[in-house]
Amino acid sequence: MDVIDEIIFATGNRGKLREASEIGERFGVVVVDPESVLQKGQASGPPPEVEEIYNSYAENARAKAEAYHRWCGKAAVGDDSGLEVPALDGQPGLLTARFAGPGASADANMSKLLAALKGQRDRSATFRCVLYLSAADRKLTAEASLVGAIAETPRGAGGFGYDPVFIVEGTGLTLAEIKERGIECKTHRIKAFEELFANLNR
Repeated sequence: MDVIDEIIFATGNRGKLREASEIGERFGVVVVDPESVLQKGQASGPPPEVEEIYNSYAENARAKAEAYHRWCGKAAVGDDSGLEVPALDGQPGLLTARFAGPGASADANMSKLLAALKGQRDRSATFRCVLYLSAADRKLTAEASLVGAIAETPRGAGGFGYDPVFIVEGTGLTLAEIKERGIECKTHRIKAFEELFANLNR
């Protein structure tokens, strides 16, 4: 089994790419983005557009990883993450990135979430992340979660997505505040990537 020291992350989200790259450095794995692969002529045609049409995070992550592996031949990682709120019957869940509609901004998604939770006493929530790696000689999965609650209003300027409204359990701070202050916090995605990279070349 060949050693994998470089993977392509099947995402255009700069925040996710930065996060994965920082974790990769600790494990001796270089995380490259689709744009750099294209610029270096390591693939023909634009990166594939993979719709999240499946009924689970795992299936969506697998679809992304396999599409990008076919596109450039490199080991590829796909992810699917979701925010699950019990008071909303698990929503936004699989629709987390487009809760307010296709192409919705992070602010629009947060606004819809806060409006839906108005007057709710139970504001508990869980972030979930599933990763899938597709390579020529192996397939790997990893998943992790982060428990917390939804704030009444956005707080903090760090991070991306729902970070300004997600209060991490035991901290009293939103993910945005934690990232803004440079406080170490193992998010759902960080924990999942650590698991994936730790098992990558075993």
